[in-house]
Amino acid sequence: MARAIIITGGNLDNVKARLRQAQQMINERLEKAYIYDNMTGLLSRNGYYTISGEVIEPQLNQNKKIVIISIDL
Repeated sequence: MARAIIITGGNLDNVKARLRQAQQMINERLEKAYIYDNMTGLLSRNGYYTISGEVIEPQLNQNKKIVIISIDL
C-alpha cells in the first residue's frame, strides 16, 4: 500500500520537524515489517533472531537453563 506524505505551509523549522516525524513513523513501520510476518502477525525468522537474543542472553549470563523449541514451516 503506497502512501504519500504531503507537507505544506509553515516555516522551515516546522517542515523539518514534520519530516522527522514522518521519517520516524516510516522507520517504525519498516521495523515492524522486519520483525513480524504481515499475514500471520507472528514473529518472522528475522524477528525471532532479533527477539531471541534479547531474551536468551540475560538467562545465559545468570547461568540459567533454557529450552528452545523452534518449528519452521
